[in-house]
Amino acid sequence: MEEEIKIDNNLEINQALKEFEHEASLEQAKKAPEDKKNSNIPKMVQFIMKLSGLPQKQAEYTLLFFAIIAIGVSIYLFFFSSGNKPKMLTPEMIKQINEYKVPLDSI
Repeated sequence: MEEEIKIDNNLEINQALKEFEHEASLEQAKKAPEDKKNSNIPKMVQFIMKLSGLPQKQAEYTLLFFAIIAIGVSIYLFFFSSGNKPKMLTPEMIKQINEYKVPLDSI
């Protein structure tokens, strides 16, 4: 069994231990409201706030700006990126293709 070691003779250690316990309890008390406050903030906004150090409102606007840019780039790529349009075959081209065709039976 483990026994707790009690040091009654050293007052400095006891005083330092009490100060440490007091500081630790204050830190926990400070963290609790912050966690409760951040629970209403979406995770993506929390990530941007943590990454860039921006306040909540600016982080939300940053995400909105990113979404608008992503949608704009997607629309541009969808409608305007097909620069290679298929060419129409002329009757002369069709004749040339038919002349060079090899029948499947001869293979």
